[in-house]
Amino acid sequence: MGEFFLRYEAFALPDAPDLSLVVQVADPGSPDEEALRLLASWTAQPERVNAQLR
Repeated sequence: MGEFFLRYEAFALPDAPDLSLVVQVADPGSPDEEALRLLASWTAQPERVNAQLR
């Protein structure tokens, strides 16, 4: 596995002007999404991974 690319969007938090929420996603069905899912599986609990694969 090598590099993969994610899109991101930052959202300002109205009650906390010094903070923002950053969301990163891979394009659906892309090799980047597959790489991100693999990376996520390395830290996921086995029960949760099995439930997601169904």
